[in-house]
Formats: sequence, structure tokens, C-alpha cells
Amino acid sequence: MEVDLLSQSWVEVEKDYKGGLLNSERCLQASMYRAFRLHAPGELDTFVEPELSLRSKKYRPDLVICEDTRVSAIVEIKFVPHRFARYKRDIDKLQELADMDDQPISIDPATGEWSSTTYRADCCTKLVFAVVARHDSAALDSHSISARLKPEFKKRFFLLSGSIGGSHGSCFGCYPCT
Repeated sequence: MEVDLLSQSWVEVEKDYKGGLLNSERCLQASMYRAFRLHAPGELDTFVEPELSLRSKKYRPDLVICEDTRVSAIVEIKFVPHRFARYKRDIDKLQELADMDDQPISIDPATGEWSSTTYRADCCTKLVFAVVARHDSAALDSHSISARLKPEFKKRFFLLSGSIGGSHGSCFGCYPCT
């Protein structure tokens, strides 16, 4: 998954926000799902809140984007345009999921049962935190987030930020956290 796809998708989300169409975290999730589907090449599949088991814990990341059986990106989302976003648990969850091994994510349309296809994260899986929050929220500060990341994940991590309020109104961007 290319960083361009993240940027292009985030531009679509920004249009939805500035058009007054986003009013909740679920709505942001739906906007991102639509944007990934719109901009992704045919071989990318986007899954919403798949239940994943890892080291006897259950997780539900907001979006998981896959290419064949490889997890291309794991996305966690926060939407609090009028407040400070709490982000530490999301960053920690992304780092834990970075080692995701074979997981069933898709269903067999003919039976409704889990497909025998499994998906796996690897050293190229992007870890993405997408946040729309008040302009002075630490969740928008790539340095604060980078300080929380383990060194092995810094090159794989991307911040999709929507900064709301302040002197610039709303400002959206895509940043690596190196």
C-alpha cells in the first residue's frame, strides 16, 4: 500500500468534513472506507472492524486493508473535533497488531462462515492513526506520537490528521512519524 493512497483517501475525508458530512467516529470510518474503495487498486480489500485474536486478547481495529493475504495497513480512528483526542491506547493497539499472524477476516459469501483464507501482517504493514481533533490536541502532534512508538515501528507509522479550530480553521494532512 502506497502512502499516496493514504493521502488521496484523506483528501476525500477532508472534503466530507468541510462539507459538513462527518458528525461521528462511525461516519469518519464510513468516509475512509469509501475513500479507500474509491482510490484503491482492484487488488486491495478493506475490512471494517474485523475481530482479531492475538496472544489471547481480542482486538477490533477500525479498518484493515489487505492485498491478497497480506495486511497492507491497520487503521485506528478518532473523531473529536471539539475536544482533545485520547490516543495512547490506539497507538499501543496498532503496535500490538503489527505482529498479527494468520487471522480469518473475510467470510465465504456462499455460506456466511469464516473463509479459510487467512491474513497476516509483515514488516511492511503500515500502521495508521487517523484523527480529527481540536487543533491543540496532543493526538495531532507527530512528535508526541513518535515518542510513544517503539523504534521498529516508526518507519511504518503514519498520522492522518484533521486539525480543527485555531487560526487556520481546519487543516488536514498525512505525515510519517519518523
